Amino acid sequence: MGTVPNTYVVVDLENTGLQPARDRILEIGAWKVVDGKITEKFWEYVNPQMDISERIQELTGISNETVKDARVISEVLPEFVAFCEGFDLLGHNILFDYSFLKQQAVQFRIISLIRNFMIWQSMLPEKCVKVQHFQQSL
Repeated sequence: MGTVPNTYVVVDLENTGLQPARDRILEIGAWKVVDGKITEKFWEYVNPQMDISERIQELTGISNETVKDARVISEVLPEFVAFCEGFDLLGHNILFDYSFLKQQAVQFRIISLIRNFMIWQSMLPEKCVKVQHFQQSL
């Protein structure tokens, strides 16, 4: 599908589990890369408004105490979307992370989320997936 871009946003999430419809985002980390150089970063814990299991606390190092005073996703996600606007998304497991972002956007009616991003799984062009007109699927 073409060559890997040199301008993009690298995204990594931590979640309360593996099911986007049931679980929640705990942490969003992203780095904006322009012409191959990191130019900005976005990082924030998110209060999932649910208990974090012991297993997830062990895996992520994020506890209930860590996120108790954090903002909720409905406050954080619009800022994250603005940070990513106009950039392709890239990540190690971006389709998994994207499924959480999309689910949370639907749940909180953040219609502007990811209208026409190109998302990249790792750095391999053959793993590229074009996400078209997300808002029309709401």
